[in-house]
Parts: sequence; structure tokens; C-alpha cells
Amino acid sequence: HKQLPWVLALTGHQRWQIRALVAYVLRRLERTKSVINVFETLLQDPHPQVLIQSLRSLIYIGPDASRFAKQLQQLQRHRSPKVRRLATMALRWPVYFKRLPSSVLFSETAPKDRAVRMTTLSFLHTFMHHPDFARQAFQQFATEINRDDSGLRYAALRALRRWHKQSSKEQTAQQKALIQSLAPSLYSMVQIMLTQPQSEQLLASALLLSHLGTLAQSLIPSIEKALPASHPAIRRQLYKALYTLQPSAKKRTQWLRSLLVKKGKDGLLGLALFAKEHHKMPSLIPLIAPHIVDVTDQKRPIIQKHLVQIFKRQQTISAPLLSQFLMMLYDRRWRATVTELLTHVTFPKRAAMPILMSALRVQEPSIRQEGLKMLGRAGPSTLPTLRAFLRSSKSGISRISAIYTLMQWGPRSLPALPECMMLLREGSPRLQRIAAEAIGRMGAKALDAISLLTKALGSPYPAIRAEAARALGSFPKYSKALSQRLLPLLDDKDPSVREYTADSLGLLRPMNRESIRALFSVARHDLYPVRIAALQALVQIGRPKRMILRFIRMFRRDADIRIRRQVPSLIAQLKST
Repeated sequence: HKQLPWVLALTGHQRWQIRALVAYVLRRLERTKSVINVFETLLQDPHPQVLIQSLRSLIYIGPDASRFAKQLQQLQRHRSPKVRRLATMALRWPVYFKRLPSSVLFSETAPKDRAVRMTTLSFLHTFMHHPDFARQAFQQFATEINRDDSGLRYAALRALRRWHKQSSKEQTAQQKALIQSLAPSLYSMVQIMLTQPQSEQLLASALLLSHLGTLAQSLIPSIEKALPASHPAIRRQLYKALYTLQPSAKKRTQWLRSLLVKKGKDGLLGLALFAKEHHKMPSLIPLIAPHIVDVTDQKRPIIQKHLVQIFKRQQTISAPLLSQFLMMLYDRRWRATVTELLTHVTFPKRAAMPILMSALRVQEPSIRQEGLKMLGRAGPSTLPTLRAFLRSSKSGISRISAIYTLMQWGPRSLPALPECMMLLREGSPRLQRIAAEAIGRMGAKALDAISLLTKALGSPYPAIRAEAARALGSFPKYSKALSQRLLPLLDDKDPSVREYTADSLGLLRPMNRESIRALFSVARHDLYPVRIAALQALVQIGRPKRMILRFIRMFRRDADIRIRRQVPSLIAQLKST
């Protein structure tokens, strides 16, 4: 900007390359009055390249181009087609800000040059919110669409498609009123285009049908005639328009059924339409299955999206469709989608039981795991099936899934105690840990497992020792004996073992002084989770009450602020017991 006077002085340079470079630089500068005034000189330059750069800069700076409306009109008749196109494009600013009437683009005196008309059609959709301009634009569209020039015809149709996309997004009250006022002219245009054999005209007519309102219903016979001979992509747009125009729900269902039974992209369109209104037509759900089989990579993401859209709201699926979904788990690309779907749906338990039992015998791990999840949702009535699976299966991952299913049922899974004890004795370390957790959730009636859990306290794996210690807290009837076995674990190297042991002692509520002193020691000198567990255990034991209360009050001045924050609630719990 410091060199601006020197730059502006170069507009009179004898070399056209320098003048063109100045015109290019102007679009990067601040739009001051002196910068804008330079365009009066540049737009009179005799060299086309200087004019091209000047017009591009003028288009770039936008509304200020309205000052040069007369010069732009003169440049529309320049010998260079590129200059004519750019001048027409720059003229949209004077028209937009009403410095010039819209007739400069449509009147008989406007240039009829092909390049100018192509450029005009390229930006007409941006002015369609002006009612007068929109009517003239539609007349221009109708003129260009019926020409023999395929380039102009395509430019007009492309402008119509852009206007359709823009108007579908905005839909303001003014826009709706404008569309209603334009409906008769749109109707006559669509009526003509539906009789034309060209694909682009059929596509434009299909897009414009949504703007016609009730007038479009009279075009249903014309659309049906255009369907057989049209291009597949156009046919799908016409199908979509025909579906939305059907007045009765019965006819819409019939049309959707005729689409869903088709293969390829027509069937995919039916699936997309069905995904939006599937709750109104539950009888069509069985027709979805053929679209899932042998799907190409290109269609898979689209179908996955539609399936999620349908079955997130659909409450119940049939047993055959459940079988189809489980078989889809063979394909890794479907697993995430199918797993998500099966978490949302319900199924008829009696009809689905043979399918779920057969899924447990499949070698594919993902199918077995999903089958186990579905069995868990079916309730404890499937317990015999799960017990047989735990005895016969050799897959560690599937056994783990089965045990997690048992955990959902809590004490109701007690009949599976022998299988859990078997896994606690013979399984892998991970299986032993989960089996101990499952036994603990079975409650106080799992007495047969006490000796096995006590033996597991000596396991070399900390996770197994921790779960066994927590499970032993479920047997308060044998509090005295079990607390003696658990006390040594308060000195274990692993903090999780010490934490779970403290939890169990709180559940067992031993009344001997040895247990109380051990918990006092842990509460003073261990890690935060273990200290909190020990304090909670002391509150649960509750006796001698005065001693425990005096001990907990000492922690009001503890160095750890997390412990200090817990003291009031611990005291309140102890007083309420």
C-alpha cells in the first residue's frame, strides 16, 4: 500500500504484460476509492489480456463493479469470446443491486452470442429469489431448453438443477410464495420436457416435480409413460417423484413393493424410500432380505445406513431375518453395523431359539458371540443351552462371552455353578478370573464353590486372587473362617487384591479384633483406593462403634484431600447403622 501510487501509475505502461499484472494485483489490495477508479482506465484498454485480468479482478471485488455497468455492456460485444463471457459475469453485480434492470440479460437488445448466453445461464440460479427476475429466467430456460444446441440446453438444465438444490435448502416464506406463483410456468415447462427423449430434460423435469404441489398429480400418466424408455438414473428420479405424488397410502405401498422386489439400483432406491416411512409399512420388512445378499462394495455403505435407519426404530424382527443378520457376521465389513442393529431389536424367543442354538455351533467367533448375547437377552430360560455350550466349547473367547451372559442373571444363574467351577479349576487365567466373578454374583447359595475359591487365593495371578477374594464376600454365614483366610491378603503386593479383600471383609463383618486392627493399618498407610475400601469396610462392620467413629474422625486432617472429602459421608453412614 505504500507503493500504491507507483503501482497505479503503471496502468499507462507501454507493455501490456505490465498493465495486465497491475489489473491482477488490484484484486489483492484494499478496495479504496483510488483503487476502484483505476478500473475506468483498465476497462478501456485495447489489449484483450488486460481486459480479461481487469474483469476477473472486478468480479472478485464484487459489488463495486456496479459503477461500471455501461462499460460492461459495451464489453459484451467485444471481439474476444472470453472478454464477452467475463463482462456478462461481471454484469450480475449491477443487476443484483438493481443498478441495471434485469432486462439487460433477457431483452431483445441483449447480446445473442452463444458465449454470453452460456455465461448468463451459469449464474441465473443465484438471482431466483427476485420474483420478476425469476419469471424472466424461466422464460429464458424454456427458450434454451427447446433449442437444438445441446450445450445451451445442458447449461439451462444445469441452472434449473442448481435452483432446485438451492430452493430445497432455503424454503423461507418468501421462497414458498415465489414457488407457488411460478408453479403454472413450471408446470408447462415440465409437461413439455416429459415428452422429450433427451435424458437431461427428463432429469430436470423429475427434479422440478417437487415444486409443483397439487398440479404435479395430473402429470402422473406422463411420468408413467416416460419410465420405460428413460435412462436408469433418470428412471430412479422419476420413481422417487412418482412415489411422493401418489395421493393414497395404498398406492404408495404398492409402488414401494414394486421397487423393493427389483434388483440393482432401483431396489436400492426402494430401500432408501422405505427407510423413511418403514414404520407405516411393517408388512414390507421381509422384502429387505434380498438386498443384503451379495452386495457390492459400492452399495454396502448405503445399505448399511438404510438398515440402521430402519431397525433402530423397528422393535421386533422375524426369525428368518435374525438368521440372515447372523450370517452377515461372516463378512468383517458388516460386523459393526449388524452388531449395532442387534442391540436395538427384539425377536420372538420361541421361533428364534433354534437359530441361536445353531449359531453357537458355527466356527466363526463373531457369530457365536452375537448368538450368546442374544441368548442373554432371551432370559434365564436359555440356561440349559448355555451350560451345554460351556461344557462343549473349546473357544476361550466364546466361553468368556457365555460367562458374561450368566453374570447378567445374577443369582438366577446358580444352576450353572458346576460349569463355572470347572472353568475355575481348568480354564486359562482369564477364564478363571471371570469364572470367579460369576460365582460371586450367584450369591450366598453357591456354597459348593467356597473351597475352590479359597484355593484360588493362592493363585500366582493377581487378578484371580482379587476376584476370588471378592467372591468370598458373598458368604457371610462363614464369616469367621473366611476372614481368617482373607486377612493375609491385606499384605498382598497387588493393590487390587488388597482393595477387594477389604471390600469382602466389610461384607463378611468379622467381629474379631485382629480384622479390625488389620483394616486400621491398611486405612492409614496404603494407596487411596485401598484406604477408601478399608474405611468403607469398617463402616459396614460398625462395631465397636465408638472406636471406629473415633478412628474415622482422625482422617479429617489427612494429607490426601480425597480422603478428607469422604469423612463426612462415612461418619453419617456409621451413625445411621
